[in-house]
Amino acid sequence: MIHYSCDMCGSIIKTEEELRYVVKIEIYPADDDEEENEELGSIGDDIAGFDLEDEKGEDSADDMEYKTLRFDLCSECHKRYVRDPLFVKSHRSRFLDN
Repeated sequence: MIHYSCDMCGSIIKTEEELRYVVKIEIYPADDDEEENEELGSIGDDIAGFDLEDEKGEDSADDMEYKTLRFDLCSECHKRYVRDPLFVKSHRSRFLDN
């Protein structure tokens, strides 16, 4: 039998007694302006002989890798996650209490 624990609170999820929720997150660079990218691509073709990579070796948005994350949540943490997926409200309220 497989044992699951909540990735937010660490509690054991007893699948025979409660639901286990799975959260999947995809992270990838946004391609916001396709027309502008096409124009830049044609300019890039014209200067293909030049090395445009940053000398410091920093990654450009095009070089960022695609990532997927997967988390198991208990029922209570699922409710909290659905209300505030990026935990913006919970962080904001901590600062407002001062």
